[in-house]
Amino acid sequence: MICANRLQVAAGAILSVCVAVAAQQPAGLTKIGPAEYKKLETREATELAVMKALRPGRPGWGEFYIITPFPYDNRRGPKLKDTNPPESELSKMRAGGPGPDLNAEYEGKNGGKLRWSSIGNGVNRTIKFDIHDNPKLDEYAAGYLYGTVKVEKATTLDVTMGSDDALRFWLNGKLLVDDDTVRSLDPEEDKVRLELQPGVNHILAKIGQIKGGYEFQMNTEQPLQPFLQAQLDYQLNLDFPPSEEDKYYRAITIASRST
Repeated sequence: MICANRLQVAAGAILSVCVAVAAQQPAGLTKIGPAEYKKLETREATELAVMKALRPGRPGWGEFYIITPFPYDNRRGPKLKDTNPPESELSKMRAGGPGPDLNAEYEGKNGGKLRWSSIGNGVNRTIKFDIHDNPKLDEYAAGYLYGTVKVEKATTLDVTMGSDDALRFWLNGKLLVDDDTVRSLDPEEDKVRLELQPGVNHILAKIGQIKGGYEFQMNTEQPLQPFLQAQLDYQLNLDFPPSEEDKYYRAITIASRST
């Protein structure tokens, strides 16, 4: 038995929970629902492998890159609709196309030389564009996020996204979001339907920044069933403790199956 030794307040009630390990599970084998759980090098890689097993055929997201800053001013210009060098390569970002030259060097704000920088995973997390030591480079600026997503067959994927501040968003060279406003980040603000084509699809986002936060987020995953999510979170926290304290003391939340 795996027991929660701490009390948790939920809807005014105090719950003490014990959960049995799945019956007849082979020794040394952990499963999250029907999917085998195996600890990999990082928490992110481990979680991704489980999610792929739970949702076969899901889109495969590639590596993402950012580049910033280009000049931007939503009042005086250049505005969000005014193009910068990365947009000259939109013709290469058609479905199945080669994509932009990620080794290219561009002239940016104040004449600075800019190149694409890899950030790894670019979905389901906040992407920060205020990456410079000089704050003047992170104000009145525009930056780009580029990445790919691969599917085996035509797939419709509903996603949500948001930005701080302005946002333009393209899929396979087609403009789907055009919002030149000052706003804070709300990842649920823009609801976008992605019509993905078989093979490689290209994503380009342009974020315009005045002052304050300078970030973007796109959420692509529908939440797991609470019971499966609780199982996965528990196992991930066992293998990758969020803090030093969690190595010795751990509070867990277990969702019970509905009857």
